[in-house]
Amino acid sequence: MAPSRIAVALAVALAAALPARAVDPHLPVDTQAYISINLRKAFDSKLFKDEVLKPARDAIKAAPPVADLLTELGLDPFKDIDQVIVCMPLAKEHDRGLVIVRGSFSEVKLKAKAAKLKKEKDESVKVHEVTLAAGVKHDVYELTVPGKDVSVFVSLASAKTVLISPGKDYIIDSLKQARAGAKVALKNKDLQSLIEGLDAKQALTVALPGKMLEPLGKMDFLPAETRNALKHIEAVGGGITVGDSLKLELAITARSAENARALRNALNTASKLALAALGLLGSDTKEVNLAFDVVKSIKVTGKGKVVGLNATLTAETLKELFGD
Repeated sequence: MAPSRIAVALAVALAAALPARAVDPHLPVDTQAYISINLRKAFDSKLFKDEVLKPARDAIKAAPPVADLLTELGLDPFKDIDQVIVCMPLAKEHDRGLVIVRGSFSEVKLKAKAAKLKKEKDESVKVHEVTLAAGVKHDVYELTVPGKDVSVFVSLASAKTVLISPGKDYIIDSLKQARAGAKVALKNKDLQSLIEGLDAKQALTVALPGKMLEPLGKMDFLPAETRNALKHIEAVGGGITVGDSLKLELAITARSAENARALRNALNTASKLALAALGLLGSDTKEVNLAFDVVKSIKVTGKGKVVGLNATLTAETLKELFGD
């Protein structure tokens, strides 16, 4: 694989005329798959405020345990949480990976909740005091998943950052790394370049290796042409923009120009078949109409080894789905 070939191709395809931005200081160096959800962009959008906020708040009120816990922690998810980053290595072990949550958090209330559970002898929470650089101590909370012999580790890295991982070592390494203050250097340089070039204005951004799509290439119900095309994807980058409409913009890098042409043909064929199938279902339900409008909006473009995939869910369609 030529150095930075994937990153450069995707950056061009996404027209990323943006200055490179440093990756999050807590990002594990073995990251191979990256998903960033910019909740602040979504929560502040007209679509969310008009159509989703009230039902979401009502759903929380209808679940007293969740509502009570949020109150105890002094956390309003729609005001206090800004971004969630999920980063994973391509490993078989189940205790790998890290979730970085950015927002505003109360260390006082978090510690008070942990102290309360400890006083009540609740074994679902354990506090580990770990040592960072220069003998600095830091608390890491181990939460036992109810009904399962599985633990999740959580730590408040700062008043603005919470770290979550199934592996305690990921939390500790992340805390030490951020404390050191050096620029994060991922082992996968192509992925780092791709992440640095993603559009921070999008509500959802992804940088994924083609290897993660391999299971799709084994699904028998997909046409052979599509399955074969999926096997030759090297990377996927892009995301979703939330405004009055929803816009999906992806760039897919194939292993060769020939593979890219095959992928474009497969995507065009798949969208035509989907339109035909939805047409046969009729337009009696909102769900079918929604799917029809989304598939109809799909545009497949490409140049060289890069395939562009765009789709739009218009304000009119959203209004029809959610009502006035």
